[in-house]
Amino acid sequence: ARCADTKGCGGAGDCSSGVCTSGACVAPACNDGVKNGGETDRDCGGSTTCARCADTKGCGGAAD
Repeated sequence: ARCADTKGCGGAGDCSSGVCTSGACVAPACNDGVKNGGETDRDCGGSTTCARCADTKGCGGAAD
C-alpha cells in the first residue's frame, strides 16, 4: 500500500497522493502537477477546489 500524507517516502510512487517532497508524502494540491485527490485531470476539475479543466482535459461532467 502507498503511504499517507506526512509519512516518509523515497519517491512519488511511495505516496497515495503521488507527491513526495523532502522525504515526506504531501497532500494533493491544485498546482502539484499530478492527477490526484478528487481531480478529473491534472490539477483541475472533479470534487476539488481546483479550477475547471480546459478543453481536451478529462472531466466527469459539465461542471469540471
